[in-house]
Amino acid sequence: MLLVLLIIVSLLILPLFLPVGGEVICEHNKHRFRIIIGGIRFPVPTSTRKTAERKQKIRKSRSIPETIEQFHASRETFFRLWEYYDGKLFSKLFRTFQRFRRTLHVRVHQLEIIIGTPDPAMTGMLYGAACSAAAALPKSIPIILISDFVKNESVLNYRISLTLLPIRILFELIRTTINLRLWAVWRIVRESWSPLQARRQHV
Repeated sequence: MLLVLLIIVSLLILPLFLPVGGEVICEHNKHRFRIIIGGIRFPVPTSTRKTAERKQKIRKSRSIPETIEQFHASRETFFRLWEYYDGKLFSKLFRTFQRFRRTLHVRVHQLEIIIGTPDPAMTGMLYGAACSAAAALPKSIPIILISDFVKNESVLNYRISLTLLPIRILFELIRTTINLRLWAVWRIVRESWSPLQARRQHV
């Protein structure tokens, strides 16, 4: 019985140690996506038709008084957070961003740019500028630049993947929650925005 329980727990924990992420592939300016789970890539089906709900969805414009109230609520939240962290809000956010960034693994597998414009002189100028910019990129990025004086438009081909370990993200989330005391941050945000939310419910 104990062995069965250990096997079940291992199967539940195992996905946390498998790399997951996504991959975007661009071929002749057309994109397609893949999901990466444990090193295996699964294609994501893309629908070319927009649903009727998306066509009819219109963003409701906010009134000027409501916009002003939102501005005051955001300003109050910012200053309260600034006082809560003793003026070290930006430094704490930057360090948190750096820690999460280190947990992500971004890899450029392919980057090909075919430069073409209706004007051959403009094509040559853009190609020279692109070569100068490519020289500043890390050598780990396999970039290929091609100038095409026949085509009237540029073509972009690339393949970029982003992977991460869920266990590291989970660890960083727990660490960030403790270091930044996010429960207190949530209380400050809720207290700052609760009057505005209450007025919206009565409208």
